[in-house]
Amino acid sequence: MALHFIADLHLDPDQPEITRRFVAYLEGPARDAQALYILGDLFEVWADDDVSLPRYPEAISALRALSDSGVPIHFLHGNRDFLCGVPFARAAGLTLLDEPHLTAPSLLLMHGDALCTDDAGYQRFRRIVRWRWLQAVFRALPGRLKLRIARAIRGQTRRMTRLKPEDILDVNETAVSELMGQHPECRLLIHGHTHRPADHALGKDRWRLVLADWSPESGEYLSLDGSSWQRHRL
Repeated sequence: MALHFIADLHLDPDQPEITRRFVAYLEGPARDAQALYILGDLFEVWADDDVSLPRYPEAISALRALSDSGVPIHFLHGNRDFLCGVPFARAAGLTLLDEPHLTAPSLLLMHGDALCTDDAGYQRFRRIVRWRWLQAVFRALPGRLKLRIARAIRGQTRRMTRLKPEDILDVNETAVSELMGQHPECRLLIHGHTHRPADHALGKDRWRLVLADWSPESGEYLSLDGSSWQRHRL
């Protein structure tokens, strides 16, 4: 049995095709997985559990069914869904992971945005929105206001991203080297975020695997069996 990895589905009620493809994957290929790892940005907008859980009933139900079938599910926050909390985890039947996550001596998992260090503006924003006191203030707001703020921030970041040079939106190779240097036993780094799926050699027997993003037309999961991996189109 192989481990499965997915990221960057950006599920959105306005894009039902992606949700249908995701549910079909959970009811099909995922049932044969040793475990499923979701490496962030499962959702396009997550404005706290109380507001967002009711917006994704099909996806949450399908995740719970997969978990109940005996397949462990692990979730690592992305830049769109970093407010997914314990209520979400309980409803979906999954385990929340800290980043970076070392699953075994040779396997390191991240969402990937923390490696995009050339984008100084984004890194500053990333630090601010993860302040615990700021998140506590946000969680105390009325539900409709939270959703309105989350959508406004998403719209603003989308506009800002379009104005940025393409090269600063990818990971910084020095940041990758420093991370791998902190984990000399690691042979495989898997992440998403950049929407640039590829297999990057980092030296002898060391690799960086970038997961594909999903769209209404296609999806992809990566399977890892021992030291061998394969990409599967959906």
